[in-house]
Amino acid sequence: MASVGIGACMFALSRGVSLDAILEATGLTADTLLNPGAWVPQSVLAGMWRLLTTACPGRLVSLEMAEFAAPLLLGDLGKAVRFAPDLRSTLSFISRSSALLGDGVRIDCLVGLVETELRMAHPSDEHDGGYGAELGAAVACRAGQAIFQSNYLARVEFRHRPLAGVEVYTEFFKVPVVFGRPHNAMFIRSADLGAPNPTAEPSLDIFASRWLDRLREEQGIATASEAAHRVRTAILANAKRSDYSTAGLARTLGMSLRSLRRLLKAEAIEPKAVLEDLRRTYAIEFLKNTSLSIEEIAERLGYADERSFRRAFERWTGTSPAQARRGV
Repeated sequence: MASVGIGACMFALSRGVSLDAILEATGLTADTLLNPGAWVPQSVLAGMWRLLTTACPGRLVSLEMAEFAAPLLLGDLGKAVRFAPDLRSTLSFISRSSALLGDGVRIDCLVGLVETELRMAHPSDEHDGGYGAELGAAVACRAGQAIFQSNYLARVEFRHRPLAGVEVYTEFFKVPVVFGRPHNAMFIRSADLGAPNPTAEPSLDIFASRWLDRLREEQGIATASEAAHRVRTAILANAKRSDYSTAGLARTLGMSLRSLRRLLKAEAIEPKAVLEDLRRTYAIEFLKNTSLSIEEIAERLGYADERSFRRAFERWTGTSPAQARRGV
């Protein structure tokens, strides 16, 4: 995780933290700190958060750091996405190559009917208090604004409690920011996915994609196979027809249930988990953007009855469908 770790160190230096304090907190050597191509362990960021919160009391260092060095923090991935032709391709680049951002980083792009969710996860989310999630979202926001010269965000959600007044986050992201949600995620209007990239270079798009493939290979980062991509595409297509069954998935893929089970096992895909994510995404969209009754939404999502849907929704969000519709 060279870019993020080194970027954090550079930010600390700019805020008056001494080099000796940084080296002690991170365990890095001066040579590593000055080498932007060095690969440093994830523990470096944990040490940096502790150091920065002590050195900068009362300040939201995650958002400040994103303002300071968004391009540096995105590293090679940030260079490649500048060549993507549109917003949809940019999100695909980010999702496929998110592991290049650091050990254990995962970003999934879930395309919905009205909104597209860019869901972010990292092992440190459980114990860093939310700093890492805020930094990731803030860097993506600033990088997106720089590339597209516009803000296509609809809202931002975090799992943790706010580290400052909510108005500080709203001012930074320029959209509603909600805390205490099931996932760290950024939401974009699906209608905007075709937005052109003003910095795109069509002749370099394929080159950038292959370059990222080579970087993942060099670093031993696995990528989803073509078969796995076909499965996920079929799941999404079926969901749009309100078909959430395994039998329906097999039909769409043109294979028997037995062959489908073998494929899912070989690709380590949990269709139930993928379907749950889609149901949650569509449920929220239907509640916020349609006048469908809760009973009709339950039917569209493939639930036997309204009660089953209510239980599932409360498990996902901690609130009832009615409360979510009212914005409670």
